[in-house]
Amino acid sequence: MTRTKRPIAQVPGPTITLSGGHSLAEFSSFSVRAIRAFDVSKPVARCLRGPFLRSNGDRVPPMNLATPYHVPVNARAVYIYAKSAAGAAHDVHVPLVYAPGEHVVVPLTSATDEKRQDVARLARLLEEQTWVFAHTMPENPHHYTPRKAWRVDADFAWSVATIRRLGYRQKYRTYVETVHDANGFFYWTGYLPIESTFWINRKRLPIGATSSEVVDQTLTAADVRLLDIPTLPDGFAGLDQSITRCRFFQAGVSLFGWPVADLRPRLRTHEGLSPRPRSPK
Repeated sequence: MTRTKRPIAQVPGPTITLSGGHSLAEFSSFSVRAIRAFDVSKPVARCLRGPFLRSNGDRVPPMNLATPYHVPVNARAVYIYAKSAAGAAHDVHVPLVYAPGEHVVVPLTSATDEKRQDVARLARLLEEQTWVFAHTMPENPHHYTPRKAWRVDADFAWSVATIRRLGYRQKYRTYVETVHDANGFFYWTGYLPIESTFWINRKRLPIGATSSEVVDQTLTAADVRLLDIPTLPDGFAGLDQSITRCRFFQAGVSLFGWPVADLRPRLRTHEGLSPRPRSPK
């Protein structure tokens, strides 16, 4: 007889609003997750377990629109993680717990003069190039500029890096590209390392669309409060710093406590550890 899993009851969770611009820029991924378990058998970046919350099938809620979420009744917290295209030092971690009537405002990106100058320089460099129609992809008509045609290779490499750093994520068929709007077009560069990237693509923006602007972007979450996750001291439980300094691991320890101590040697080697204690001999 086949057992069917009963659906887990859902309760109201946070209402989340992303504000600033038409798309979330400067992040390579964004997720809202209901945390139900701390699984130390997984790599530290994946040790927090629970379902990803979606809005109309997407992990990123629509911009400038309050989006309510429901979470499993047994969720300990909601964890929002935005992976910065500028590197881990700029990642955003937002652990939240239910608190009716309260709200949290978290800055995501800041509009700076340096970014505005980069956007202006990028638009100028892209406008100066020669663009070739991509005859091999008639199903997706667009143009590209080959790396070998650029007079200064360093300008090409900088342009690729800047599109990826300041761009926003956009779905195309079954995958997602990082794109940047400028000069009436949107540009994308693929996913290969910069040294292995040999062209920049572009396609005309829809009528009425505007080029990318550098704006402040914020996250507002209602009916929750920010959970204070203390850092762990170096040498905590005899573990390596790459583990104890991981924000996900710190959140797991804070929410669920620390598992059995006699399995620590396996975690030191990044092989994971079972949350069940060994049987005594």
